[in-house]
Amino acid sequence: GVGVGVGMNAPPMLPFLNIGTVNSNSNNANKTLTGKRCGDWQSYITAKGKTYYHNASTKSTTWTKPKEWSDEISTSNSTVAMANVVGTQNLNSGTLLEHEQARTTTQTVEKKEIVPTNTLGTSGTEREPTGTEPEPEPSSYVGSTATKELAVVTDTVAKRSFGVTQKSRYKSREERISAFRALLSDKRIDAEWNWKQVLPKIVCDKRYNALTKLDDKKKELIKWQKDEKIRIQNEEREKKQKLKSDFFALLDEFGDKIVRKDYRKAKHYLESDFRFLAVQRQHRREDWFEEWQKTAYKEYKKQRKKLREESLKNFELKLRELKLVKLGVCWSDAWPKIRQELALDEAMVEELTERALSKLYHGVEEELKAEQRRLVEKEKSEKKKKLKLERAQFADLVQELVENSAIHARCRVDDDAVVKLMEHDQRYQCMMKSQPQKMVNIFDEKMEKLRSDLSEDKKLFRQFLKHSAAAAEFSITKDDTLDTVL
Repeated sequence: GVGVGVGMNAPPMLPFLNIGTVNSNSNNANKTLTGKRCGDWQSYITAKGKTYYHNASTKSTTWTKPKEWSDEISTSNSTVAMANVVGTQNLNSGTLLEHEQARTTTQTVEKKEIVPTNTLGTSGTEREPTGTEPEPEPSSYVGSTATKELAVVTDTVAKRSFGVTQKSRYKSREERISAFRALLSDKRIDAEWNWKQVLPKIVCDKRYNALTKLDDKKKELIKWQKDEKIRIQNEEREKKQKLKSDFFALLDEFGDKIVRKDYRKAKHYLESDFRFLAVQRQHRREDWFEEWQKTAYKEYKKQRKKLREESLKNFELKLRELKLVKLGVCWSDAWPKIRQELALDEAMVEELTERALSKLYHGVEEELKAEQRRLVEKEKSEKKKKLKLERAQFADLVQELVENSAIHARCRVDDDAVVKLMEHDQRYQCMMKSQPQKMVNIFDEKMEKLRSDLSEDKKLFRQFLKHSAAAAEFSITKDDTLDTVL
């Protein structure tokens, strides 16, 4: 180890401070740790703020920093060491919180000078290290009573370690708060820790003094812990959501195979995938599978229904295009031929069901029957229109003969003279072919109308003869004579 030269003042095994009363004859009462350790070397601090180093293996002590010394301190050693600096371990009379609260009280404490019995001579000067001092043990402080408040002590330690004459490098309060929060983040302070647990972790960092007031530090710690809790919750929520989305993506890949199976039967499809293994809780896997299956099964049913409707629509289209539906042929006789023509396999028939296919067949058959009835009705309507037109044309022919005085009121349609007049006319020929009886009726109606008109004319003529001179001259009394005159 590193030795101590002759004539040099030996570094004492002097503890820093003790709160409470302890036995001054105890060896453990005269030792304390400063919190820095590197390998076998451990640093200590005197009451005047000077640092010396002790090697646990060689039992050597020196004021000079050893060559092996490094500023890097392990987390586990730092925790224990810092706790001893600020008095968080083995407090003899009160806890850390009690001493922090002591700052607000008006109680005065007795001040005593701390003088270790095994490291100072009668003159009160520090003696040289002999190299045979026992290894320091973790302890607390020396003194019969508390001499200062613990908050003041910890701030003093920070000032001794980092200097009190350095000019503050923080220009605003926001920068101070930012530095203190960065310290809490760097030291990985837990969001559930209280001030007593946090203090040993941060007291020896320069950023601890960014905020000068203890109340400000505590308030900022509480704010930071709230923000940290929210951040942790958000991270956990995002992580859970990521696991869930990956798990659902895995289920979607095997959708058709597992959508109608329960979890135990679907598990062997999934258990070899890393996305399945990432969800470690069994009940969570089952809950997520059931949640996915509810939505996926509804979508699966919609897709199957849509595909089935498309298949049935194509089947109906083929029936029409290939004219496989015949009127008067029942489904049982037509089904073998239809199945052969459309090449329907067992799976498709099972999916579409023969009942649905027969329903489509009968639907097409009914449409064909309706179409046939419509054509018949249309043909009848056209025929009626044609016959009506022929009757009207024949009536015009008879009227033309009457107006030309080719026939008289006593003529009949079958008279030779009448037939001879009309036999070369197209209208007469059409009526003779399609509706001869209607032709007779039309001709008779025309002659009846003509006789009715002549009867009115006769009445008028008789009245005329009564009041004229011709009546006296000719003395016509009989109708036949009148008809001859007319």
